[in-house]
Amino acid sequence: MLRKLLYCGAIVALLASCNEDFDDWAQPQTNEQQEAMNIVATALNENLTVNLAEAEEEYIKITDIDIDAPEGFTLDKLVAYVLFEAEEEGAQGEMVPIEITSTGTVAKEQLQSIITNHYGKRPDEREAKMVIYAKMKAPAGTTTVNSNQVVVNLKVTPEAPVIDSAYYLVGDMLSWGADNMLQFNHSDADVYEDPVFTVIVTTTAENQYWKIIPQSNVDGDFWSNPGVVGPAIDGDASTEGTLVNQDAQAGKIEQPGKYRITINMMDYTYKIEQILFEDFVYFIGATDGWKASEQRLKLQNEEGLYTGYVYCADPNGWGNCFKFQRVPGSWDNEINSGTFTIIDGDFGYHDGDSNIQANAGEGVYYVQLDLGSLTLSATKVNLMGIIGDFNSWGGDVEMTWNPSEYCFEASRLSIAECGWKFRVNGGWGINLGGDVTDLVHDGGNIFSSAEIVRLYPTRRDNDNIYAQVSY
Repeated sequence: MLRKLLYCGAIVALLASCNEDFDDWAQPQTNEQQEAMNIVATALNENLTVNLAEAEEEYIKITDIDIDAPEGFTLDKLVAYVLFEAEEEGAQGEMVPIEITSTGTVAKEQLQSIITNHYGKRPDEREAKMVIYAKMKAPAGTTTVNSNQVVVNLKVTPEAPVIDSAYYLVGDMLSWGADNMLQFNHSDADVYEDPVFTVIVTTTAENQYWKIIPQSNVDGDFWSNPGVVGPAIDGDASTEGTLVNQDAQAGKIEQPGKYRITINMMDYTYKIEQILFEDFVYFIGATDGWKASEQRLKLQNEEGLYTGYVYCADPNGWGNCFKFQRVPGSWDNEINSGTFTIIDGDFGYHDGDSNIQANAGEGVYYVQLDLGSLTLSATKVNLMGIIGDFNSWGGDVEMTWNPSEYCFEASRLSIAECGWKFRVNGGWGINLGGDVTDLVHDGGNIFSSAEIVRLYPTRRDNDNIYAQVSY
């Protein structure tokens, strides 16, 4: 027998332990000769730990493998899989192939990718198993015979920067302490899956300096170093650049105005954009064949919140999708799905392009579009109702959508000059009241008698949401 020592060096391949049925799902191809050949592989090190952030080499070793093979057999290649344990008892886990060289090394980048694809990017130690076997070439020529599988228990920590749970802006325009700092907005996702944070700040003077304080500093030593985040050069007035958390200096905003600061803490970069909000943004999409941008949302505050109603349909079978324009008919600086860090409610991201999708199908939606925090939410209007003194505020008179007129309609009413309002889906979370020529959310009671009511919510032909009441 020829005994060969193959070095498959020490790497941490991350695999949460599988269900031990390696023969069932990772059994390599064999033939009838294999048992007679008696090729036996043994892992000399069965438990390995690695922190990829500390690994300086491009390739990392896994374990040394001792192989007993008949005289004349040579190594064709090593084969390896990372095995992840099934989350449910009795279920089959996940097996991911990983390239391994004939000297037993694995690319650090590929190991990082496999680990983070399964567990996420948070740099926590992950337990895993790696299964390795040798494919041996027979002396006769082309025939190959596989050895048995060996298992290495691994603990792998993926490489990632330090990302805190929250960040705060301090500076000349606020204060240089905790009393008036501004917290950056962030989604509900794990910070390692969504490392982007945003904040809006208004400056009223020239040359305003700023720095960023992580949550751990707020909870402990406010100005500790390392910890505080900023550019490497003091007084850096760049509108985008790289951040450091060791000996961080103060950035500078040179001109007064309203600004959005976006930081990506996965790559430690920042971007500062001046914000100029127009009075309206305009809906364009499949509803009217992507030809008109008439429906519109209205600016509600200086922070960039737009609200209103849009009718979403797909008469041509192109997909119930849309975008917003800042100027009717202009695609310059369009507002699409890539604009937003969060889209929730009854809207969503459309696969394969930058369109926004009406997930709940054809209908009218109440929309809140926030260009300050870069969020978009929508609620489908399943019921537009009229409620008031005329029915003792005891229920909703349901209105019918007229798609040709872009209005909700109700007739045969008996509304005297008493208080009443419009509301959505039988609740008070979304409602309209006030002057019928300029209805607003949470407005006061309407005092108009009517038998016929038409509500025009989309601002398609008017800057206001309005209603027509008649007998």
